[in-house]
Amino acid sequence: MKVAIYTLGCRLNFAETEELIDLLNKRGLKFSFKNPDFVIVRGCSVTEKAEKETAKKIKELRKKDKNSFIIATGCLKKGFSITDANFILPKNKEKNLLKNIEKLIKSPTPLPKKSFKLRTRSFVKIQDGCQKYCTYCLIPYLRGKEKSKPAKEIIREIKEKEKDGYQEIVLTGVNISHWKEKTRNFYWLIEEILKETKIPRIRISSLWPGDINDSFLNNFKNPRLLKHLHLSLQSLSQSVLKRMGRNYKVKEIKNKIKKIRELFPDFTLTADIIVGFPNETEKEFKETLNNLKKIKLAKIHIFRYSPREGTVASLMKNQINEEIKKKRAKILSSLNQRLEKNWRKKFIKKIRNVLFEQKKEGFWQGWTDNYLRVYLKERRDLSNRILSVKLVKLYKDGILGKLCGL
Repeated sequence: MKVAIYTLGCRLNFAETEELIDLLNKRGLKFSFKNPDFVIVRGCSVTEKAEKETAKKIKELRKKDKNSFIIATGCLKKGFSITDANFILPKNKEKNLLKNIEKLIKSPTPLPKKSFKLRTRSFVKIQDGCQKYCTYCLIPYLRGKEKSKPAKEIIREIKEKEKDGYQEIVLTGVNISHWKEKTRNFYWLIEEILKETKIPRIRISSLWPGDINDSFLNNFKNPRLLKHLHLSLQSLSQSVLKRMGRNYKVKEIKNKIKKIRELFPDFTLTADIIVGFPNETEKEFKETLNNLKKIKLAKIHIFRYSPREGTVASLMKNQINEEIKKKRAKILSSLNQRLEKNWRKKFIKKIRNVLFEQKKEGFWQGWTDNYLRVYLKERRDLSNRILSVKLVKLYKDGILGKLCGL
């Protein structure tokens, strides 16, 4: 029995795909994108764009794999439907899928764990769910209340990744800084992972910006905890943040970013920003724009606001028209290009450790510890190796590198 899995959306969705793959592996399924019996699409409904991409992917696969049984699952809103999928399965019922597929397997002979590997980095889900109820967001309705994976289970999973040869794990979830276990919190968990595991690189995914504190930042003195954070900012206008239902102050965030830069000048900070939120005035947009210029992020992920049925924001007056959203997104995109280029320029002629992932179009591609993409020409196999690289010059969306002493 052959299965193909396609994943769209955030890192958490990818982490859950890895968990699903492990479970399917233990039941003896083979993974193949060529003539699969089952095609599983783990989609996303967080934004209208993501939902359309999920539907588009399913349609493409129906044309490509005409004889396959296509199952749509993942972070999909209630009522999601598309005629090209044979079956729509809610995320919380994914384990039922395994039981049904298992009945169809002639041999449950386990496959080696390394038989299907997504990449040299591996996602580890530590938390799920959200109780923030931001006015624009569907996630609390899609994923329910906050739930934390036990620390022992997280440590065990990371140690398994070590044995499997992974060089880097990415801690992921909806609100990972809200992880808790009795009196223990996220900051304790980071210390415990650093103490109990040996995996060379530990990366943290998207973080609620208000949860950065001194205890957390102190852990970055350990070189295994990689100096990169993606902040879920959404806006840098205080009045817009208030309408979004996000309870942090712009001044507070600016001070936190300033402190990070003072402690770790090479720390890469990226962020999400939404433009065109209901009633966003030109003054509010410029407030966000000017603050972004001041804090000088390494990259901005720009989203045009799209109303999601069932959220408070979808019912707000003064919805911004699409032309204004596009115009504002274009302005931010232009700023982002300058910020990205300037940040990468800072590291030219510097030496950084790079984890190489794959060879594509003649270049090995990998990521520095502080999340800069590196391109390097080399005949030898560099896959899944961490190597010292001199960063030579800007190239495409990253930096061209030269190996140091291999």
